[in-house]
Amino acid sequence: MGRNDYLRQILMQDEFLKELVQSQVNVYCFLSNGIKL
Repeated sequence: MGRNDYLRQILMQDEFLKELVQSQVNVYCFLSNGIKL
């Protein structure tokens, strides 16, 4: 029971990190394009 909760917590963290990285990449691309323009 506890192990499933632990795995679920890791998966949720992983999803959060993916979204965080994706937003960072979007901001970086936006800034890069802004500088080029």
